[in-house]
Amino acid sequence: MAMVSDGLADDAEVVVVEVLSNAVWQSGAANITVEVSVTDELLIEIAGDGRGIPSDDRRRIGLANIA
Repeated sequence: MAMVSDGLADDAEVVVVEVLSNAVWQSGAANITVEVSVTDELLIEIAGDGRGIPSDDRRRIGLANIA
């Protein structure tokens, strides 16, 4: 079984919580799916049925704050 370091796991948890919080608060999503896989790298995929981010509003997204 592939593992990640405690530090990476902690950082990933913070990112996932922030993304989920934003998705629930801003998107109106009724369903959100989180998939996590670990191979040579950690991959976290988050998808939902919310309204998404308008292309003219991407400058306001906080992804740079969690990257």
